[in-house]
Amino acid sequence: AIRKGTMGQAKVPVGKKLNSKQKKQNLQLPLEDSLSSLKLPNHVAVIMDGNLRWAKSRKLPHIQGYREGVISLRELVRCCCEWNISAVTVFAFSFDNWKRPVSEVEALFALMEQVLKQELPALQEGGVRLHFFGDLERLPTSLQVAMRRAVTATSANDRLVLSLALGYSARQDILRATKRVAALVASGEMKSADITSDTINQHLSTHTLIPEVGDPDLLIRTSGEQRLSDFLLWEMAYTEFYFTDVLWPEFREPQLREALHVFAKRNRRFGMH
Repeated sequence: AIRKGTMGQAKVPVGKKLNSKQKKQNLQLPLEDSLSSLKLPNHVAVIMDGNLRWAKSRKLPHIQGYREGVISLRELVRCCCEWNISAVTVFAFSFDNWKRPVSEVEALFALMEQVLKQELPALQEGGVRLHFFGDLERLPTSLQVAMRRAVTATSANDRLVLSLALGYSARQDILRATKRVAALVASGEMKSADITSDTINQHLSTHTLIPEVGDPDLLIRTSGEQRLSDFLLWEMAYTEFYFTDVLWPEFREPQLREALHVFAKRNRRFGMH
């Protein structure tokens, strides 16, 4: 189950200047001490990068890196639930990941199915609603069945929306949406002059997600890479980016706190002065 944690650290007075050691300790403080006064994102997107590098550096099987990454995702969801962040969207499997060895892809999908079944009771108890998007029809049938059951089982939950992008490519998504709109124009169902950004939104695979939780406010990418890798290109036009060298299996509550502190310092103008 998702439970509130207690770190038991001393409270730091507001406005007090911290040295480097105190700043590090402050990342371990309970929410009411270190985050409550900050403006937190409503929707956090994550590119969970570095699982394989983590495993290789320890001479472990690749799948062990993904297993450890599941713990990081569980920790992320727990924290976001406790801190009233409404939505988390993660890049679980990209369109380009299909190019990886078949054995690796099959092992990853088997792990996804196993974790989905194991975590479902805790997600239900914690009020987490599951959502999936991407090229889902290409996934193994048994995984698709498990996903549909999980979506149905959590459909009434309203504490946090956890969305997983699977077989997803933002470019392909935008291309498909554009073709659908073009077909509507060609058939006379709408005029080209009536096309707006909302028209495109309605034909993206995120069309049921974004109207509810909004575009991502913050993108976190781990492992030192600083690119979007074809993830939510349309939806992240005004998203704040946070890049960290920490590998995803090592990204836990202290690292999330640090990302949120950095986000809170950003001045989001949305084109205004």
